[in-house]
Amino acid sequence: MPYSYNKDDRSDIIFASIKRADGSYKDLVAICDNIKGLTVKSAIDLLNEVIAMKRPLYYRTHNKKLGHRHELNGKKGRWPVKESKLMIKILKNAMANAKNKGYTQEEAELMKIVHASANKDGMSPRKYPSKGALAVPGNHTMGYVPYRLIRNWYAKIEIGIKK
Repeated sequence: MPYSYNKDDRSDIIFASIKRADGSYKDLVAICDNIKGLTVKSAIDLLNEVIAMKRPLYYRTHNKKLGHRHELNGKKGRWPVKESKLMIKILKNAMANAKNKGYTQEEAELMKIVHASANKDGMSPRKYPSKGALAVPGNHTMGYVPYRLIRNWYAKIEIGIKK
């Protein structure tokens, strides 16, 4: 599977990814910004604090009209619980991939996250309208709308860990 990590030497990096993840890619971008450079164990601990709503995550981008948090010294932040659970699942998958490559559990927990990215998956799910909304007159539809594309997007998440 091709990854978006473009550095020269990729031989000692262990990857894990998920496509068509049902989560906000904007929240996943913020999570990736916050966990990049941490060890896997400390990243999982950080995300567990977010799930328990004890610590907000700093939003570097996608932060228009977002509240300022005193826990972040006045910076903008939020608690993305659903996406944190998804990221923990991928981090555990990366640790399992490390164990399959011959590392122990303790070595896998102490690996550093060198690559973390989240993007739109390029596919918007279809939403089928109710029976009454099918006959809404439109410009070129002749009064029939079979489905509409909604603004929710699937996400693609990639994690790379290195010893």
